[in-house]
Amino acid sequence: LRAYGAFGWPNSLGIYLAAVFIFGVILICRNENSKIKTLLLVGQIMILLGLFFSFARGAWLALIVGLLILIIKKNTGKLFWQQIGVYTLIIFILLIIFKPLIFSRFDLNNRLEKMSLSQRTNQLTEFRQVFSKNYLVGVGPGNYTIALHSLYPKYSAGDLKPVHNIFLLFIAEWGIVGVFLLGYLLFFIRKKINWIFSPLLVILFAGFFDHWSISMFTGLMFFCLMIGMSVKYVDVDTKVKQE
Repeated sequence: LRAYGAFGWPNSLGIYLAAVFIFGVILICRNENSKIKTLLLVGQIMILLGLFFSFARGAWLALIVGLLILIIKKNTGKLFWQQIGVYTLIIFILLIIFKPLIFSRFDLNNRLEKMSLSQRTNQLTEFRQVFSKNYLVGVGPGNYTIALHSLYPKYSAGDLKPVHNIFLLFIAEWGIVGVFLLGYLLFFIRKKINWIFSPLLVILFAGFFDHWSISMFTGLMFFCLMIGMSVKYVDVDTKVKQE
């Protein structure tokens, strides 16, 4: 009964909505038009409802991290806390109405939760096997499940899934060489990126629990969009020198 809309699975929808929700909080705080603020707040409530019914625990945690980052950065004010009050009231009402569903998601003795934890544990074992055979250059972008199929030929393609961690998935697909190149790139652009841009941090934190942001086209595009929005403004001298 978990919502996932046009996305492939509930966690991907949850990650998307969590990042968009944090971005909406920032927009409301920075906008001066009261009518636009009201429209944004209505949209925020709809986003919050969608995030709630995705029952994506990783996305919920990522949302909390995003809000904490905003507080730590001191990008808060009266309007921010007013928003938090509205969102808290809505969540409280939803918790009362859907209490059994919430508790079932955090009950580790639940059959489905046991199955989920078992799958995550097996995926870590699969990652170690894939990485150990291709540790230098990896299996190639998008080839993780193909590598899994070579290890487990009896399983169908639908039964083989990427490891639910974007960092481990990147290491498996790009290898040590890819990690080194990424590290060099990050060092080169370290001063051009706002590394505490909350929506980007939401995606990165949620990446510990799901692979959507680097394994699917929609996830990659959204990830790249958030990276692009985190780029700092650079002052450019546009004056033309006289010859």
